[in-house]
Amino acid sequence: MAERGRKRLPDNVHVLRGTFKPSRHGARDKKPLLEPGKPSAPAWLKGAALTEWRRVVRILAPTNVLTVADRTIIAQYCLLFGKMAESLDEFSASDHHQLRSLCSELGLTPASRAKFATGNRKKDDDPFGTIDPKQPG
Repeated sequence: MAERGRKRLPDNVHVLRGTFKPSRHGARDKKPLLEPGKPSAPAWLKGAALTEWRRVVRILAPTNVLTVADRTIIAQYCLLFGKMAESLDEFSASDHHQLRSLCSELGLTPASRAKFATGNRKKDDDPFGTIDPKQPG
């Protein structure tokens, strides 16, 4: 039976977003179930699908969100992308829907990337950082 509501985000995604709270998500000293890492491309992936695999893994690897367990979902995305690239006439509405869903799961759409805002902005970048709120005008 499927769970109701939003999918639970992994702790490392909360850290990337800057929303990790030990009181809510548990202590950070617990080890992740799977270490971040680059999954290897399946040997049967060819053509446009393999090119897309390399592109997507190169984009996502620096985020430390990928693990070797993500190989299947990335392969599925790449197969659909390859099908679209190589025979657009045979690409159905169902394929399109599934491709968009996988893009969202992997953080490959603008809306899904916004959810992964890294919070890497330096405190020095704050234009109001030098203003002392206790000083008048």
